[in-house]
This record gives sequence, structure tokens and C-alpha cells, in this order.
Amino acid sequence: MAAGVSQNSEEDAKMLQKIGLVGGHSYGLIAVHVVKDKKGQNVNLIQLRNPWGSFEWNGDWGDKSDCWTDEAKAEVNFTDEDDGTFWMSFDDFKKYFSRI
Repeated sequence: MAAGVSQNSEEDAKMLQKIGLVGGHSYGLIAVHVVKDKKGQNVNLIQLRNPWGSFEWNGDWGDKSDCWTDEAKAEVNFTDEDDGTFWMSFDDFKKYFSRI
């Protein structure tokens, strides 16, 4: 399955680049998972892959995010590699992606 990021202007493209997304670009949808955050609340996560194999989301639940708990990492087989694959909350996904 693929998902696409919306980009309506050059300003949008710059903003997206700052957060690690490429506007007007398709991403592979790999998995979805529900994990508990540090407060014990359920969070819906979605795993995506940039087909370029690099350039990843750097917001909440991205590879460098402090949202992760050891338990959540274990549940989703988390890896911190520059491979284009990343996790993000479903709420952020709905905010930045316009189509599946």
C-alpha cells in the first residue's frame, strides 16, 4: 500500500523537509501497531518507508524521538537506522498525508 504527502507550495515543501518528509512523494505503508506511551496511554502508530531508502520523519515516534519506551521498541521490533523506514503516530499521519 502507498501513502502520499501533500504539498501545495514551495513553503509547504520547505516545512515538510524540516520535519523529514518529502512533499508530493509516495511512501510505502508497512505496518500499524498500538503501543503504550510513557504515561500508559495507547498510541496508534503507523510504519512507513521512503522508497529512496533515506530521509526520514524526525517528529514524535521517529527514530530519534524520546517518545519511545523500551517496551514499545520491543513490541514493534524498532531499529534506529538510516534506511528510510520510520514510525509516526496515526494523528501525525492524518495531518501530513493526503491519500492512501
